[in-house]
Amino acid sequence: METEIKENESLRSYSTFGIPSTVRFLALPKTILELRESIIYCSSKNIPYRIIGNGSNILFAKENYDGCFIVTKKMQNYHISDTQISAEVGVSLLKLTLAMAEKNLSGLESLCGIHGTVGGAAYTNAGSFGSEFYDFVKSIDVINDKSEIENIPRENIHFSYRKGYHTYPIAQVHLDINKFKKLPIDKIKENIQNYQFLRGKNQPRGRSIGCIFKNPPDKKAGKIIQDVGFGGLEIGNAQVSTLHANYIINKGNASSEDIQSLIKIIQEDVKTKRNIDLELEIEIINSL
Repeated sequence: METEIKENESLRSYSTFGIPSTVRFLALPKTILELRESIIYCSSKNIPYRIIGNGSNILFAKENYDGCFIVTKKMQNYHISDTQISAEVGVSLLKLTLAMAEKNLSGLESLCGIHGTVGGAAYTNAGSFGSEFYDFVKSIDVINDKSEIENIPRENIHFSYRKGYHTYPIAQVHLDINKFKKLPIDKIKENIQNYQFLRGKNQPRGRSIGCIFKNPPDKKAGKIIQDVGFGGLEIGNAQVSTLHANYIINKGNASSEDIQSLIKIIQEDVKTKRNIDLELEIEIINSL
């Protein structure tokens, strides 16, 4: 395989939470073909695997994983023309938006504060300030169960609030050029800065993976958690943010157990006091 493979690799730098975990194998494909090759290799050797991107929405739950994480952050190819916008799954939302700005294409600016990749956005239907990623998607390329690259049009994707495509590994996303409007590059960059400023005002500093829970219908999860008195609650080195209670901060050396304990306490207490079931927005990886 041409793909870079690491053995017994620490996962601390592969999630924005910075949790100390290790995995037996870690693959870093740089192209769609290398991603496909990595999947075929793991499948042929009966190695359990999981594909991850920037790690901005996942919590590693185990100290050691016996399998392979395929990390797509080196898949950085994209193409923007007057008729087409395509990006591999490792391209960050900010990078793609800035590249589109060079072509005077405006629309993704409100998503730029999300520290994720195109692939993560397609997997979770990432959203911010009233926009969702699938507002702009035309189709996605996936690697199906025959190891073929298959194009799935948007109308065949069953996405919803904070849930995107989960059936096969996503390799590339194609955006609908007609969903974007033409603006001067300076105006687009100004929009990006404004949205990043607004998001930053309520986004706690420190190591986190963004909002822990989905917002219930017509409610804000952070306000609910704050109102029941959990702002600032700590277990070990994990703390519910005092700025935005839907964030949990790793204050230094928090364990996965610390974070999961906070999550469980919040869910149980909110259910008891408000009769609301808080659904996770993040994904806890318990096994491969």
